[in-house]
Amino acid sequence: MTKTVVQPTDYERDFHMEELFFSVTDPSGKITFANEVFTRISAYEEKELIGRPHNIIRHPDMPRALFHVMWEYLNSGKPVAAYVKNLAKDGAYYWVIALVFSYDQGFISIRLKPDSPVFGKIQSIYKDTLSYERQQSEERGDKEGMIAAVSYLQQKLRENGYDSYDEFMWEALEQEMRNRDELLQRKGFKRKNHTDAIPGHILKYESHLIRLFDHLKTLEELHDKLLEHSRYILNLSNTIRLLSLNAQVSTARLDGEGESLSAVAGQMGDQSHGGTIMLADMQQHVTTLSKLLNKANFDIIFAKLQVEMTTIFLNEVHVNGENRYLSDIPVPQIIRNLHDSYTPRLLKIAEEVGRIPSSLGDLKVRVGEIERFLYVLRFIHSTGKIEIARLSNAGAFANTFDQLIREVNDADSKLKELSGHIEENQKMNPVFIESERVFASAKRVSANGYATGVPAAQAG
Repeated sequence: MTKTVVQPTDYERDFHMEELFFSVTDPSGKITFANEVFTRISAYEEKELIGRPHNIIRHPDMPRALFHVMWEYLNSGKPVAAYVKNLAKDGAYYWVIALVFSYDQGFISIRLKPDSPVFGKIQSIYKDTLSYERQQSEERGDKEGMIAAVSYLQQKLRENGYDSYDEFMWEALEQEMRNRDELLQRKGFKRKNHTDAIPGHILKYESHLIRLFDHLKTLEELHDKLLEHSRYILNLSNTIRLLSLNAQVSTARLDGEGESLSAVAGQMGDQSHGGTIMLADMQQHVTTLSKLLNKANFDIIFAKLQVEMTTIFLNEVHVNGENRYLSDIPVPQIIRNLHDSYTPRLLKIAEEVGRIPSSLGDLKVRVGEIERFLYVLRFIHSTGKIEIARLSNAGAFANTFDQLIREVNDADSKLKELSGHIEENQKMNPVFIESERVFASAKRVSANGYATGVPAAQAG
């Protein structure tokens, strides 16, 4: 098939913020299905797209390095998200942020319209990367130039505060989805669902994913605080241990005059040992919960987009009928593929959010234990101050105790802050528990067979 040469223009093809569209490709990247919105925006007829490589819509303003990164993810079995400038058949361009993931016969790519502050940044980064890629390709050849541009792209992302492409793409996708939701809410947009076309369990999945997505900011704040407190807890443990050693050294220099302070230093040492164990245990719980929240955030973002795309497509099929599409893959199979792609994700979310309430409760218990530990340290500090007042040469010991109370006060403040974040998230426990129940049903739905919800009268 002769490749069509399209001359790019400066005309931007607009599409609505509420629109999502998708395409399906085989493992080599050839298009096997495209929904109605995809064909309208790309200005190609469906018959012109089926069987063609997906790069038929690639815009020359896109650095090849970005697609190299995307294929690295996909060939490793990982989903990938990316901003992409596409080229329509008539030369118009249109920007999307695409989420691409594998299924058993190839890949599915879901796209939405970008409009967040991150989108503004990436256009500049792509422009610089493309310029660098062309320069390197002239000097070193196309392949080496592209590989060099991959490193350059990653460096530009680091300069903008992202440690990795992984961190960038999930933050970007979440911001775009959140920005989209907020804009549609301000416009008063409410999607009209053909309820006879959409199985009730899908609407229920979507409703719960929206609730969880709305709560993501609170979960992310807790996640960030947990990372911050994990580092602080480790430092506090080391500080208390060192202060204990300093106290014991200081009392040893007081000879017989410091016998009472020696007892206080001994108490401090005992508490230091027990406190170190408690702090290590708490740090382990903090790390475990932090990882759990990070995974849950990722899966909620992913599944929300997948389920919403499925709902929109079911509405589209209900209006158009199944015979509107020219793909060799029957529409019910496409719907089944969409369903099967999000089902494992929902089951993961069910397991993850189901663990959050007990994990929050366990962490709250650990916070209480550390608070009691700090109370004992306050008592030791008070006792030590009384003994210090009786001595004339206990300056070093006094300095150690002054530092101790500063550490205790600082730790107490941070624990109160952490408790506040935990309690705020515990308010969502009923939603977590209900979501676990709802999403766990996805396994039962798959086992019983999936109904497309498309009435026979609409199939023709």
